[in-house]
Amino acid sequence: MQNDVVTPRFLLGSVDQFPVCRHFRGRYALGLLFIVLVSIVWTVSSVLTQFLYSVESFDSPFLMTYLGVCLFSLLLPLKMLTDHAGYTEDPCCLATFDKFDDEEVHPTRYTEFGDGSSIRTSGYQASTMNEQYWSRTKHIEAAMHIAPVLFIANWAFNAALGSTSVASSTVLVSTSNVFVFVLAVLLKDEQFSIWKLAGVILGVMGTCLTTLHDFQNHDPDDLADDCAVDGCDHVVWGDTLSLVAAVAYGAYAVQVRVLCPENEDLYSMQLLLGYIGLITLLPLLPFAVYFWLQVDMTTSVLSLIVVKDCGLLIWTGVFDFVIIVLTNATTATVGLGLSIPLAFFADWVVGKANIASPLSLIGAGAVTIGFLMVNLGNKMEMQEIEVPAPTTNDIDVSQIRPKELPSID
Repeated sequence: MQNDVVTPRFLLGSVDQFPVCRHFRGRYALGLLFIVLVSIVWTVSSVLTQFLYSVESFDSPFLMTYLGVCLFSLLLPLKMLTDHAGYTEDPCCLATFDKFDDEEVHPTRYTEFGDGSSIRTSGYQASTMNEQYWSRTKHIEAAMHIAPVLFIANWAFNAALGSTSVASSTVLVSTSNVFVFVLAVLLKDEQFSIWKLAGVILGVMGTCLTTLHDFQNHDPDDLADDCAVDGCDHVVWGDTLSLVAAVAYGAYAVQVRVLCPENEDLYSMQLLLGYIGLITLLPLLPFAVYFWLQVDMTTSVLSLIVVKDCGLLIWTGVFDFVIIVLTNATTATVGLGLSIPLAFFADWVVGKANIASPLSLIGAGAVTIGFLMVNLGNKMEMQEIEVPAPTTNDIDVSQIRPKELPSID
């Protein structure tokens, strides 16, 4: 009887001792890959926008933004077609099966933070907490919160490109990491980290240097040549719009992190982005008609806008949405700094020779280093320490004896 040992249930569930850790690292690495792709697409889209302003004399950032965001609504019929064709499964069933899978496989996990605090959760608890698939009403409610800030961010950035360079606007928009970091910490979506704070401060320093470069390298007599939009008499307008875009993009990133669950099986990204496009389409339609009548919408301009919005804005929006979910809001926004070297290269290609100066290069380098420091902060701040449960191969069951009870005299 002494050798009849019943193996505890947690030992049977310890086939993979580090599934959660590997899953987290894989998601984060995928998010960083998407950041690189978005940086490239962002730069190409910015250059194409300035081409529309300067060469095609297209003067309507609102209309350009409206058409781009409204194209998200095309994801709604696409979602309906895929569901009708049977290419997607019932999300409620998927979430249910995932819950049982997590319960059987994931061991107890200890999440340790940089300040010494830790949280003890099981894989089942971590993956199934508040698990309930979103209804269509829930998707619409989230879209109503996200749509306004997303539209403002895109409009402000498109308008800024008509008054300043691609490099300057990109660097200034990268300051969204400041607002994201503060909001994410206040909303307890992220832990405070010295490395993150240092990275954000470097981003601010880089922004200040870039703005100073703008003032030093824009001759007031040449402002009319630099500004593609009529009536723009100072580069400050472009820098101000870039900062507005930074604030709006920061609010967008935090909203996505707070409103959307990390488990992608609990909601449909297609539905959410589709409703964002639909919510933008209907209320702003009268304004879009007005601006449409005010501009000379030639076939070439319309074709370029459609190509830009379909091929670039939609993919950037989808990838950017995924980046925020896979990593965190601060990493996603500081990651915009990776597009800064590409932005300087793009300005050099189109013939803006005065874009490279010691101030601008140091500023770009500061923002890029800030991105690396934020990622280092994420790595050091939240180290998932998996405490592997012992397996039957590691235990000599013959040495296990039941605890002897004290004898009663």
